[in-house]
Amino acid sequence: MGVSVGVMGTLPGQVIEDENMHLMELSGFAFRRDAAPVIDDTEGEAANTTENIILDVAYEGDELFVGRVFKNKQDCKVKIVVHTINRRFSYKHERSNSDFIVVRCVFDACPWMVYVSRMEDTDYFQIRTATLVHSYPVDVRSQFHRQATTSVISEIMRARYAGPGRSPSTVGVIRAMLQEHNVNVSYWKAWRARELAMESANGSASGSYALLPAYLHLLKTSNPGTVTSIETTTDSAGRKRFKFCFLAIGGSVSGIQFMRRVLVIDGAHLRERYAGCILTASAQDGNFQIYPLAFAIVDSENDKAWEWFFENLQSIVPDDESLTFVSDRHSSIYAGLYKVYPKANHGACIVHLQRNVAAKFKVKALAPMISRAARAYKKSTFHDNFSEIELLSPACAEYLRSIGFNHWTRSHCDGERYNVMTSNVA
Repeated sequence: MGVSVGVMGTLPGQVIEDENMHLMELSGFAFRRDAAPVIDDTEGEAANTTENIILDVAYEGDELFVGRVFKNKQDCKVKIVVHTINRRFSYKHERSNSDFIVVRCVFDACPWMVYVSRMEDTDYFQIRTATLVHSYPVDVRSQFHRQATTSVISEIMRARYAGPGRSPSTVGVIRAMLQEHNVNVSYWKAWRARELAMESANGSASGSYALLPAYLHLLKTSNPGTVTSIETTTDSAGRKRFKFCFLAIGGSVSGIQFMRRVLVIDGAHLRERYAGCILTASAQDGNFQIYPLAFAIVDSENDKAWEWFFENLQSIVPDDESLTFVSDRHSSIYAGLYKVYPKANHGACIVHLQRNVAAKFKVKALAPMISRAARAYKKSTFHDNFSEIELLSPACAEYLRSIGFNHWTRSHCDGERYNVMTSNVA
């Protein structure tokens, strides 16, 4: 099994180039192997060396054998750990440097030993000698789970976080380790391993911020009319730090002229490592379909963030008396619109208003009454509905007056709200 050490240890440079070509050719079948490769053909040994290496490198099983080749030192370490975990025993590093690794069983009387060294002029590591016979007591055997460190688990799980599709959650990592390797890991260790696996497969979250300028430039090149903006701050060390980002795709910008002059704005919290908020501006076309227009990533929903968002939005949608904004009653939205869009009209989301009334006055019957009053087309119909609110809760009626009828009703709106009475579009 495997290939002659003498041949594989002295690969010429041309063979390495051919090997890369073979990797591409064989990726269709070799990388899906689930059994240890057995090479019986010894004819033309030099010619077959590269293909044998590829089969060994592509092999993702947990078998160890003399001649097995690993992609690199880290891959070698992970494969040895998986081998020992699946066979429920522990090992220790007797010697290790950048060119070789010697591992032995933690039980001194056990003969198990593996010697792995780097192949000449490559990053590959190959098992040169190995004694795979065991002799150890039960108490040593019970310690095998300690080798499942966060870095090892992350390497085991890394492939599941590469490419599209839903990646395993922290609980999914715990379940996978228990089902596939019979190792029970804590939630904290699984969470940390998941973070490392995602970073290894897709790059670090912090590093991705450095890609934003190039990404937005390419986005503008590929989509004419796209509007982007990035605002940064400078820390004490003189380094630029991300603060805000604005984006409106060219296709959306060119089509806004065909939308009704009502924009729904809202914000939502982001729950990744660096948190923050996403602010959005959306419209609705004549067929009642959602039309996303602009997005911004900011630190939180505060006066400065909303004002910055509106300043960038104004380059796409200028301030005008025919324009109407619909949003919840967040104070920072009011402050931003007052400064940047003084001519535009502003209407409150009825759903948010109903929730505020329910929390403030504790009367369930008020919610449908408010909805009927707000959605009325005629002022006479509105007053009929509002009279019912006054009879049921004079305090609520006074609260709604203080907000201003033009702010939450369709019949009194200074602009045109059409059917957009909530911020559900956002």
